[in-house]
Amino acid sequence: MSGKLYEGNYTEWAQRMSALLEEHYGGSKTDCSRLSSVADPLDVVHSQVSPTILSRLPDLPTSNATRNESGIWSTLDLAKELVSYHLKKAAQPFKFMDLPIELRKEICDLAISSRGGDIRWSLGAKICRRRIHPITRVSRTLRPETFKTAWAQVRLCIEEYDSTFFLSVSNDYFFNKIHRQLSPFYGTRYLSALRAVSLDVRVRRINCPDLLMPVYSTFKLHFTYSRTAGLQMEIPVNAYHALTPESVNRLKSHVRWASRDLDDDYSQCGGALIRALTAVPQLWQEGVLTCEFKLRS
Repeated sequence: MSGKLYEGNYTEWAQRMSALLEEHYGGSKTDCSRLSSVADPLDVVHSQVSPTILSRLPDLPTSNATRNESGIWSTLDLAKELVSYHLKKAAQPFKFMDLPIELRKEICDLAISSRGGDIRWSLGAKICRRRIHPITRVSRTLRPETFKTAWAQVRLCIEEYDSTFFLSVSNDYFFNKIHRQLSPFYGTRYLSALRAVSLDVRVRRINCPDLLMPVYSTFKLHFTYSRTAGLQMEIPVNAYHALTPESVNRLKSHVRWASRDLDDDYSQCGGALIRALTAVPQLWQEGVLTCEFKLRS
C-alpha cells in the first residue's frame, strides 16, 4: 500500500519511478546533487524502496553511467541505473525450489517442528490429512521431502475403551483387531513413517484390602521409535497411582524383547511400534501390571 518496491511489483514500480525522475529532473545530465534546492535522485529512489530490498543491495560496483565534463557521475544517471539494474536484480522473487535439497529439507523440518504438539490418530479412524502440516500439500515435488517429518508428529492412539474391550474378549481378539484395523496401511508410507503410539491400559491397585470393590487406574503407555534411539517407552505417570517396581521392570523387559532383530524384520518405524503393542498381548491383561497408591511428596 505504501507503493514502495518489494518482491513482485518491480515492473509497476520501475515505470512509476522512471516517470518520477523525469518529472522532477527533466532528464537533465547535470549533477543534481550540487543543487541545494533539489533532492538527490539517489535519495529519492532509496526512499521508495522497502528495507528488505535495500538490505539486499551490495556495495554498488563501478557504474556504467556517463561522466560529465568534470569527470563526475551524474546522480540522475546513477539513480536510473539503480532502478533499471541493481534494484531489478534485488527485487527478484525468492525461488525456494532452487535451493539445494539438503538446505530445503532443513528449512521444511524447522517449519514443521515449530508447529509443535502431537496429532492424534485414533485406532479405526480415518487419517485426517488436513491435520497434517500444510507444507506437505504445497507441491508434488515438496510432498515427498516433507511427508516423513510431518507424519512423525502423528501419534496412533488406542483409547481405554477399545483396549479394555479388546482384552476382555481374549488376547487373540486384541491381536487380530489391531492388525485388522491397521492392515489397510501396511506397506504404505503412512505406517512406515509413524514414530509414536500410545496404549491406554487399565491397571488394578494391589494395596486396597479395605475396599469391597477393586480400584483401577488408567495408565497411558507411550512408545516411540527412531533409527538412532531404537524402540523407547515412556514410563507412565498417574496423578494418584504409580506402577509397582515389578510392573515397571516387566515393561522394560518387554521393550528390550520387542527391540530384538528390528534391523532384520522391522526396519520401518511403524512395524517396530506395532510389534511392541501386539507381540505379547497378555502383558496388557488385567492383573499382569499392577499399581499402588502414590504417596504425596
